[in-house]
Order: sequence, then structure tokens, then C-alpha cells
Amino acid sequence: MIKPISIALLLAIFCNNSIAQTKSNISDVFIFGGGLLMDNPYLSRQEMLQLAPNSPLLQQDLSKFYDNNSPYDYSGTQDATTFSAMLGFNPFKPKSNRSISPIVRVGLSFGQVNLVNQYLSYTERFPYDTLISQRTGEKIYLDSMAGSSLTMQQSGNQARVEIALLFQTNLERWVSVYSGLSAGAGLTFNNRTQIGRSNYHYGNGYGYDYYSSNSQYEWENYNNKNGYLVQTAIPIGLNVRLGKKRPILNQSFIFMEFSPGLAFYHIPELKTYSNFTYQTNVGIRFRI
Repeated sequence: MIKPISIALLLAIFCNNSIAQTKSNISDVFIFGGGLLMDNPYLSRQEMLQLAPNSPLLQQDLSKFYDNNSPYDYSGTQDATTFSAMLGFNPFKPKSNRSISPIVRVGLSFGQVNLVNQYLSYTERFPYDTLISQRTGEKIYLDSMAGSSLTMQQSGNQARVEIALLFQTNLERWVSVYSGLSAGAGLTFNNRTQIGRSNYHYGNGYGYDYYSSNSQYEWENYNNKNGYLVQTAIPIGLNVRLGKKRPILNQSFIFMEFSPGLAFYHIPELKTYSNFTYQTNVGIRFRI
């Protein structure tokens, strides 16, 4: 498999050469931001230790978290926020009266990303007290409940090069649509892992909580190695023109984009993961 860093360099070189050769065909500027969601990997205790090998919290007995009789575990979804600046250009020969026209969009995206988001917890129930109704003699059993939760999150920053081939309908209309294919590759850096554990206990009986105490919290932070990511997607977007008569507004658009795709991301302490992604963007498009 070609290293994603090499792919990013190839994309950057291609984008630079393409734009240099087609400066007269640069047609658009895109500025936009958005978010990305994808499923998190579920980590075993050993994998968690690989991200934080010196963690006192992970060195403790965690058997109750993985006991099938009582735990609640959640790997959640990853989320990422991105800011992108891109250029659009047309390396193809224009044709008159074309209802659908192609455009190439290239640029850079920056943002934050959560690579791991895991939550484990368990609860134990103990007899606490018995209440006896003076009127009916009914016995009401009250329980004391104790538990613990463990969270782990790895987050960092991302920077990637992106290129997309889009096919769009007539931009002279108030509303136009587009779709196509996109690819991107880049790095994740400043990666760090945060681990938290809380211990709590409370009472429950007769349909209400009757006793509670302050929870105890512990937190740890660890730095991790830089990783990389590769993403492919199918952008589906909508352009809304801001005007037709005024010189600035007739060249400006607000656009919304949804991009289902597939991402490959490498966590050096663990391995390379692949997941389906769902990205949304909102931004401004200006025609030159």
C-alpha cells in the first residue's frame, strides 16, 4: 500500500502543476467549514495501554468493566471540525449551452479530530435498608448502588490536501446542484490521549433516589505520535445564488454539501483503521 504521506505529496504536486498550467481557467474561490462523523474503534485493555503505557488508571483492576454481566461500554463516534480554502478551475474546453459542466476543486483543509472516544462503566447493587409501612406492614427494600466509569479520548489536529472532480448544473440559475468524486490525504498531529475515571455511589428504592454522595474524579493526559489519514468521498451539494444584478452578489453563492465516504486513518501506537464517514460543509463560493 502506498504511504498516505506520499499520496498527499503527489496530490500537492498535481494540484500545483494543474493550477500553474491553467491559471487563465481559474473560475472559483471556495471558503467553507464543517464537521465529519465516523464510528470509533472499540479498544481492548491492552490497546488502551498501548496509547498510555504508563497510566496508573489503566494499571488498576479493570475486570469489572469487561464482565459481561454488568458493564456498559460505548465506543461512540469520532468527530472532526474542518476549515477549508480551495480554488476551482476548468481544465476542459468549454462548450456553449452546456447544461452540466465539470470543475476541478483543489485546496487545503485544517481542523481538529477525535480518533478514539471510548466509555466503559459498571454498577453494583447492595442491600442497604428495609422500610416497613406502619399502616400496611409492607416491606420496602432500599439498595445502595456503587459504580465506576472510565473514559478515554484521543484527539489532535489534522491537515490534508484535497482534490475533487465535480459536475454542476447551470450556475446562472438561482439554485444549482453538483456532485462528483473527491480524495484527500494528510497528517494528524499534536495527538494526545486523555483518560478519566469517576467512582460514585447512591441509593435507590421505591422509585426514587434517596441518598447520594459526591463522585471522585481522576484525570490523566499523555502525548502520542503523529499519524496520517486518507479519505475518499462523493460530494453532493447545493448552490444558492445571492443575486443577479449587483456585480458582487451575482458572482457569490452560499453552498451546502454532504459527502458520504470512506476514510483510512493510522494511529501509530495501534494500527490502520477504516470507517465510513459522513461529512457536512457550509460555505461561500465566489466566481472570478
